[in-house]
Amino acid sequence: MRPGYLTAFLLSLALVSPALAADAPDPAVTAKNREMIAGTPQAAGVFVVQDDGAIRHVQSGLICPARYPNVTFYDVQVYPSDAGLGTDVGCDYRRADDKGGAWSKLTIFVTKAAPDTTADSAFERYQKELMQATPDAAPLGPAFANDPNGKHPDSPLAKARSEEYRVTLNGAVYTSLLIVTVKAGWTIEIRATYIGSPTAINSAREGAQLEIGDRIVGVRAFVDALGTVGQ
Repeated sequence: MRPGYLTAFLLSLALVSPALAADAPDPAVTAKNREMIAGTPQAAGVFVVQDDGAIRHVQSGLICPARYPNVTFYDVQVYPSDAGLGTDVGCDYRRADDKGGAWSKLTIFVTKAAPDTTADSAFERYQKELMQATPDAAPLGPAFANDPNGKHPDSPLAKARSEEYRVTLNGAVYTSLLIVTVKAGWTIEIRATYIGSPTAINSAREGAQLEIGDRIVGVRAFVDALGTVGQ
């Protein structure tokens, strides 16, 4: 099974499987997330933490979940921008390893789009950034079929561009996923990176459910972002 079809298949499992659904609200997680946002000076007025622990970007409406089953929220990023404070931001998640690195990472970015920005032009820009950061990245193909039946050609999902890459980090093989689209005047960019190849899952191994989550979470985060940006 090619990587993109595996990702789509696993995503369908994630949407129907209680085991891979988002965790119930946890007061401790909510308190921790509020502490992290309060400790990020530039985040004041840009992000707010909701009662369920989710982090909401005020300008775009993006809601970053309190956590995903395989990765934990650990940071927000507020980048300098000519369009103003809060118009170029990101939410970071990760599952740390025991060596100061991570088994998997996820970042959800939203950036105020220029009037002439399209999903294609934004994807090309972010693709170049990825290749500059990891010159050995080898494309594996799109992560999913946007609109296989051609029923919604104008939707942000149908216009989305995606690619999976094989990359080498610290001598180990990782997969890096890039998904980009434009919705309601905002560019949505998802970057997810995890150890191993898209098809390297041993269901009998301890931690296999986390590995499945690694391969789902990027596409799931994209669907979540589409449902909140512009709302």
